[in-house]
Amino acid sequence: LRSDLKGKVVAGKFLAREALAKSIGLGAAGIIAHNIKEEDLADLKSKLNKIPVFIVDEENIEKILKSDGKKVYLETEKKTLILQ
Repeated sequence: LRSDLKGKVVAGKFLAREALAKSIGLGAAGIIAHNIKEEDLADLKSKLNKIPVFIVDEENIEKILKSDGKKVYLETEKKTLILQ
C-alpha cells in the first residue's frame, strides 16, 4: 500500500486485516476485494462503518485491477460500482 491513498479506493484480490487497517489509517475512500476474511471484517467493523467495502466476484476483481488509476464510483445503498 502506498502512502498517497487518501481519498482513493483500495482494490485487491485478498486483503488481510493489516492491509485493511492500513487502508483505513491512510484515509482510503473505499475498499474493493474478492476475498476478505469474516474475522478481519469483524475486527475492524467500527472503523469500516466510515467507508464502503465491496466484495466482488473473481471476474469483476480482474476488471477492476486492470483499471488501475481510473475513476471508481461506489454506491453502497444500490450496491453499484462504476469504473470510468
